[in-house]
Amino acid sequence: MLAGALGYRLFVFLLPLSFLLVSGLGLLAQALGVHSNAIVDSVGLAGKVAKQVEGASQGASNWWVALTSFFVLVYVTRSLLRALAIVQALAWTGSAASVKVKPRALAIFGAAAIGQLALVAGVGAVRHQSTIGGILALIVLVLGLAGLWLIVSLELPHANARWKDLIPGSLFYAIGIFGVEIFNVLILSQLIHSKSSTYGTLGIAGALLLGLFLAGRVMVGAAVLNATLYERHARSSSGHT
Repeated sequence: MLAGALGYRLFVFLLPLSFLLVSGLGLLAQALGVHSNAIVDSVGLAGKVAKQVEGASQGASNWWVALTSFFVLVYVTRSLLRALAIVQALAWTGSAASVKVKPRALAIFGAAAIGQLALVAGVGAVRHQSTIGGILALIVLVLGLAGLWLIVSLELPHANARWKDLIPGSLFYAIGIFGVEIFNVLILSQLIHSKSSTYGTLGIAGALLLGLFLAGRVMVGAAVLNATLYERHARSSSGHT
């Protein structure tokens, strides 16, 4: 249930993000003389959503769409962060009654989201250039995702745990999201293509929600893993004393 809620929040988060990618990066692509598809194709699942909504921004002012999307994105990012904080609080304390989203946490979470997009885009660019470089880039991707999630986890409810206690969940998140990216490339892309021709927009949305649900399961799993290991360690330490 928590993964489904996160999947929905991620879906709502990706909509304004995709409009921002289509409009804002489209302006950047024009300035740099690069086709916008070359940028959109490199940002993983967000790029797939951006392709589906690209037609909606045609004929509108790119600057206006980018500006509007930015403010909407800030609002839905806060909602997504609050949902993550609730999941973390439930995993660590069993209650989410006192969950609040602080401006510092929102800023760090937003920076981490941008960092993850940059990592995915960078790995995609390197992977197309060199096989060996692509393998090294994948290692950097996993370590980078783990580091970003560790930074975000420190801003979310985590009882009295130290940053070292949050490393297992961060590694779980990195490996899990890497697996979801592989699923997106090998399976989800085919599902989107087949379902779009069979069921239209509803088929595309269903396929995207499946990938986002898996990402939600990874996020919930990372929180539960850290909380469980920390609780076991605390019980073991108290037993020895």
